Amino acid sequence: MFAGTVGAVSLIPTVAVTAGIDTVPAVAQAVVVAGAITRVLALPGVDAWLRQFVPWLAAAPAAEAPR
Repeated sequence: MFAGTVGAVSLIPTVAVTAGIDTVPAVAQAVVVAGAITRVLALPGVDAWLRQFVPWLAAAPAAEAPR
């Protein structure tokens, strides 16, 4: 869900053009920050940390322990 929200941010340039906003640096900044967050969340070390401390934000649920 979080990644989906970040992905939706990529629509900001389209919204800006439609709204007639000429502030390209602000739009570019929002897109770059969203891309950077997505890239950092994709790193295996970050995903392992998220799985341990913030499991709802991890890429996939932790696997069940074998019985």
